This record gives sequence, C-alpha cells and structure tokens, in this order.
Amino acid sequence: MKNLLQSLAVKTREQKVLLFKSALPVLLAVAGLSMVSVGIGMIFAPAGVITGGLSLLLLEQRTDKGEEGRS
Repeated sequence: MKNLLQSLAVKTREQKVLLFKSALPVLLAVAGLSMVSVGIGMIFAPAGVITGGLSLLLLEQRTDKGEEGRS
C-alpha cells in the first residue's frame, strides 16, 4: 500500500507523463476486455462474467508485477 501511495505522489511533469505512459496499455486492455465482457454478457451471461473476471485478474497481476519491481 505504501508503494502505491508513493507512486501516486509524483511531483514533476516528466514523472506524470512516464506514469501515464506505463499505465496506458493496461488501462486500454482492461477497458477493451470490459467492453467485450458486456457484449458477450448480453448474449450469454456466464461467458460475460468469466471475461470480466479475467480482465480484473489481468489488472491485478499487472499491478503486482509493478510493485515487485519497485521493491
């Protein structure tokens, strides 16, 4: 939790740009999978739930990798 708060406490413009650039692919992947899960969920509900769960798992694993690298 402390690492997360430290990463959010960026001070310079360059640090903000680097933080945004590193988080952008993950945000796009999660947003894309969320849209796919909604589309699938309208057709077949259990598949939508599975796809949504996978997108959350992807985000959690990516966040864990980032915290391990900073330690």
